[in-house]
Amino acid sequence: VRSYTHTLSTDDIGCYYIELFDVNGNASIPSEVRCSESCPSYDLPNAFTPNNDGSNDIFTPYPYRFISRVDMKIYTRWGNLVFETVDPDINWDGRDLNGNEVEEDVYFYTCHVFSGGSLTEFVQQKTLQGSITLVRD
Repeated sequence: VRSYTHTLSTDDIGCYYIELFDVNGNASIPSEVRCSESCPSYDLPNAFTPNNDGSNDIFTPYPYRFISRVDMKIYTRWGNLVFETVDPDINWDGRDLNGNEVEEDVYFYTCHVFSGGSLTEFVQQKTLQGSITLVRD
């Protein structure tokens, strides 16, 4: 008896069944229908150290699921926009919109998180707000 554990690897949700075929084209009885549901997950750290030491140099979310895009904006404490992206990986390297390194400081963000895939429409899941401490030492 062989077994297989299916894990979700895409942003698509839906139902499926398994049917096996042998080399002569004979089909097995289809399996039970299984349905996967979207359980969006998206969390952000509160600090990073873009000092090129190879550890924690890029601000990026924890591993996430079923997130298709974000609307992320990062601001100085005075409200000046320093970074923005729609990429859910974020990948902020501590540089501003002009490519200049920003100062060590606390920055503030708003991040609208959207789920969806080829089978679903984009749906705003939540809005995250918080702070990011940037340390270069």
